[in-house]
Amino acid sequence: MPMIPERERQQIREIFDRDLASEVRIEVFSKKPSLLFVPGRQESGSGPETEALIRELAELTSLLQVEVHDIQAEPEAAAQAGVSQVPAVVLHGTNAGVVRFLGAPSGYEFSTLIADIVDVSAGSVNLTEDTKAALSAITEPVHIQVFSTPT
Repeated sequence: MPMIPERERQQIREIFDRDLASEVRIEVFSKKPSLLFVPGRQESGSGPETEALIRELAELTSLLQVEVHDIQAEPEAAAQAGVSQVPAVVLHGTNAGVVRFLGAPSGYEFSTLIADIVDVSAGSVNLTEDTKAALSAITEPVHIQVFSTPT
């Protein structure tokens, strides 16, 4: 059974057809659930669901390419992507930057994921001239984190 209802799939397909400018590579990081319960060890949830969600999105356009990684089996890939927690989704587009989602991109974060895929495909975002000027004055690498909670 699809995670994304048909009505929303059609809306997303229309957005992708209209707005995607180039290919986007999406990396999904998760880990296999342990068969052993260890008290005090926190298991990450939503890995399989996140992978399924991203695969459904990729079915809507040929411009999305999905790579799935097990963080335990492929620690080098996780380190290269800057991922230490799962589930994680990393978007790679035409520019040098990347967008990382830590946790399942559900609820309000799902619409942000769609918008970010479009922005990453274009290699740019719609910013005011003042914002562009302020950002161009930054001379050192910046690590930005945005935290959200389920509503």
